[in-house]
Amino acid sequence: MTSVMRPRLLLLIATLAVLPASALAECKPYTSKAMIQGREEVVTGTVCRQRDGSWRIMTSRPAQGDHDRARAAVASGAALPLSDILTRLQPEHPGEMLDAELRPARRDGVWQYLIKLLGTDNVVRRLTVDAQTGQVLHIDGER
Repeated sequence: MTSVMRPRLLLLIATLAVLPASALAECKPYTSKAMIQGREEVVTGTVCRQRDGSWRIMTSRPAQGDHDRARAAVASGAALPLSDILTRLQPEHPGEMLDAELRPARRDGVWQYLIKLLGTDNVVRRLTVDAQTGQVLHIDGER
């Protein structure tokens, strides 16, 4: 009686035969800082342990998304954490934060927080704040 291999099993064997050794090795994600075009950015990727015990970068890319960029700006010191900014704003701009966004300024690359704040006088204000110093750069108000 001869056994016949099923197509799925053949596919699995064929796939394993062409996979690089790293696909079968211990791999894990990593996060690091790197200089990209003169700016420090957070880079994420995958590293795999090689047969000799060393680690090899298999994939690497700048962190993506607003949240990742904001986290990278705070980690690099280009921006203060939002909690620090809000603490600095409270004496002159008391109220409740409704929304906040951290983004690089268009011209000089300096990070800015755009904060929507409901003041204690029930007026909604939009504050543009230097993310590194906490200085209020501009205020728009509405009733």
